[in-house]
Amino acid sequence: MPTMVTFRRMRAGRSKSGRCALAALATSIALVGASSCSLVVDTDGLAGVDDREAGPLSEDGGPDARGDGATNESATNQDASADVAADVQGCARYKNAAFCNDFEGVDPLSSAVWTSADVDASVGTLGLTTSFSVSAPHAASFDVPASSPNCSFILLYRRFNGVFSTLSTHVSLRVENSGYAFSLSTSSTLANTSYQILVLFDVGAAPTILLQTVISGTPSDTAAIQLQPSTTPIGRWVDLSFEYKPGAHAFLVALDDASVSLTVPADLIIKNPSISVGPFCTGNAIRLQADDVAVFLGP
Repeated sequence: MPTMVTFRRMRAGRSKSGRCALAALATSIALVGASSCSLVVDTDGLAGVDDREAGPLSEDGGPDARGDGATNESATNQDASADVAADVQGCARYKNAAFCNDFEGVDPLSSAVWTSADVDASVGTLGLTTSFSVSAPHAASFDVPASSPNCSFILLYRRFNGVFSTLSTHVSLRVENSGYAFSLSTSSTLANTSYQILVLFDVGAAPTILLQTVISGTPSDTAAIQLQPSTTPIGRWVDLSFEYKPGAHAFLVALDDASVSLTVPADLIIKNPSISVGPFCTGNAIRLQADDVAVFLGP
């Protein structure tokens, strides 16, 4: 019988609930001995949530710190791979993104950039580092010590209000220990139903992409699939991207030289999508860095 751990936290007018199931799942879905966890964020009608659309971009390609709620209209029908040039760094590589943060400029961890930064000092720390980065000099640094309770999390969360036909995301991650490091959530045409995709890094095993269905705040595992990069992703920078294919009802997920197609239910729609960057639902020590977070949205 799996051990079920439930947590709920109220913070700054928004609620988040999640569940961890510490279970050994079948080898075919690549979760043997791993913790199957969930971070649930309501994607529709959430009281107190920042109602900004995808933030506008400043002239240098970075996120506009004004947070005035305008959407970058030039970002429509763009994808994360189409606008990347090898000779530029940071948000300049994603100049047509609806949202981008390369953790440079004035206070890149602030609520002017993110919908929220959920940090509990008793759990761990979130800050900027110059020791590791993709686009120098800074990257975000997340650190959860070994003494943290199970299902602890430190997150940068960004929500995008509206209904979109396409969605692409990119993030560079450097994960030093096993744990969940990134999630994407979106809605459904069904009442009280949403979906989330979690990315699990595991020392000694390939990364796992986990799809969960969330009904009335309760998640259940729907599908899981492994990525098989040619080099272990632990302890080095990797590029993680998602691209939604509406005709196929699938997400193309890529991690460096590995990619998989994750089929999603037909009722999934890109409505009020959100991303969460950082470690969550971890009972072990985990340290990771993130850089160059970009989101592209199509009308």
